[in-house]
Amino acid sequence: MHIRMAVLRSLMRAVYSAEETGHYGLAKTYYAHFTSPIRRYPDLIVHRQLEALLSRKHAYSKPELIPVAIACSQTEQTADEAERALSEIKKFRYLEQQLKDRKPQSYDAVVVSVMNFGIFVELVDLQLQGLVHISALSTSFVSHDRSAKCLRAGKVTFRVGTKLKVRPAKVDFDKRQVDFVMADTPVATAPESRATHKPHGKHRRAR
Repeated sequence: MHIRMAVLRSLMRAVYSAEETGHYGLAKTYYAHFTSPIRRYPDLIVHRQLEALLSRKHAYSKPELIPVAIACSQTEQTADEAERALSEIKKFRYLEQQLKDRKPQSYDAVVVSVMNFGIFVELVDLQLQGLVHISALSTSFVSHDRSAKCLRAGKVTFRVGTKLKVRPAKVDFDKRQVDFVMADTPVATAPESRATHKPHGKHRRAR
């Protein structure tokens, strides 16, 4: 899922060009289309081109459009990153408030990465990733199968794509990290696992 979202974000991000290439070309002969508010400057460039052509004045040359296209692409990327960072902070605050109120909610999640110290999951609704430490996965012995890229706890196997329910256990704003536990884990036993990434207790250690 995290790979799919990254691909979608890259497809939605505009990369402008002074060539007649794709939707974001600034040198199209008959067509130009910019609708997003953050694309007002590319829109302005098109309007200037049209005004110059209608009044038979000098329009932007191709060499002049190249740095303009680069600047527009960089500005959109900066705006996109700022928007995502703000959205992420709001999600962190939302989860942190649940912990302060001692009313953490359960969320549907999917495993996106498996490590020897736990699994990284992504919340389906919030599209936010975090760690479920190995000590919070099961009360049974948990083993790490490096070749199969999974963790096993008895008959339960955790691998990329596994669906499960989790709830927040710790929010670290400084590191921009969230730790989760399984939804059926008692609140009082939620581990503070992210700092060390080491299993707690010999009977739960991965191998």
